Amino acid sequence: LDIVYLFIFVLYCIFILVLLFCPKVLILDELEDVMCLEGDTVTFKCQICPSDYIGVKWYLDETLLYTNELNEIQMLPGGYHTLTFKQLARKDTGTILFAAGNKRSYASLLRRPTIIKALEDCEAIEGGGLLLSCVTSKPCHILWYKDGCLMWHSSRYFASRSGCEARLTIREVCNNDAGVYECSAGSVTTRAVVTVKGMDRIQSVYLSYAQLGNVFPCTMKFLLCRPHECHKMNCCCSSILRTENEELFQGFHCSA
Repeated sequence: LDIVYLFIFVLYCIFILVLLFCPKVLILDELEDVMCLEGDTVTFKCQICPSDYIGVKWYLDETLLYTNELNEIQMLPGGYHTLTFKQLARKDTGTILFAAGNKRSYASLLRRPTIIKALEDCEAIEGGGLLLSCVTSKPCHILWYKDGCLMWHSSRYFASRSGCEARLTIREVCNNDAGVYECSAGSVTTRAVVTVKGMDRIQSVYLSYAQLGNVFPCTMKFLLCRPHECHKMNCCCSSILRTENEELFQGFHCSA
């Protein structure tokens, strides 16, 4: 019986020692998600109690991290522990785990999208259609703006996305569609200036028209038809060639 009491006493002493040397850890300040670009330097921070607890570990996904030329692990006053990534590579994105005793804190290291193909300045014809497009490094949420105002779907404006490419389609372009368009992918944006040209164009030319040895200044007027009125795929126009006193030529043609 004495042996049993002695064994119980030994177990009780071991339990007390475990409580003394393995204090309960509390996480006071959790990790937070971080958005970054390739090549950035980012820091994760967590605060625990007791402040002098040193048995902490950091993981990226399931890989245990150590201090080296690219990672720096520090213990700071006040129970703060930090993990700093230097010159982030594409492979560094994932889930960050901070472990202290039986406590865990998680955060995501996310790569911010970048613009791979920017918007380009362009010219639209009144009454026609217009397509603006940009390409991002990864699929992401896209917002379109015109002259600083957020754009919404309508009968003439349609935003779409295919993989990493974002498109804005404008139908039946009018003069009011001219302006600065912006494609926003979070903190990165690309802009383009759109100009609109009217349907009627008048161009003055000088043609050598030999009549009694004289050269007459002539005016040629081009009237471009609207796309839905043309019976051919390409541009068509009616042309009238006049001098100051008489009409030299009038006709209609389409370029095939």
